[in-house]
Amino acid sequence: MSDDKKLKQLLASAQQELNRLTTAQRYQSRKEKTHRKIVLGGEVAKYLGLDIEQDVLVGFLIKCRNCSDDDVEKMRALGSRARYHESIRQIQDKENKRKSAKLNREK
Repeated sequence: MSDDKKLKQLLASAQQELNRLTTAQRYQSRKEKTHRKIVLGGEVAKYLGLDIEQDVLVGFLIKCRNCSDDDVEKMRALGSRARYHESIRQIQDKENKRKSAKLNREK
């Protein structure tokens, strides 16, 4: 096989590998974005409920986009506290379920 043909095959192989890696990277990025959207949608459902009108939600989000930096910081602090208290509640629920299961086994 000539050197020119070997070089072309090597180049084609490298290009194929680059295409594979690029496709894998795009897939992973799309997967991460989809996961993020699902998580954010779950937060909306948890705190606003599923019965909120879509137009009201969109209007609220547009209004929030135009908030001052100070307002954003206040919302961030409020959200952080709410999520912290939610995690504590979940831990307490798990502990209560564990204790309840233990009592049921002892009966």
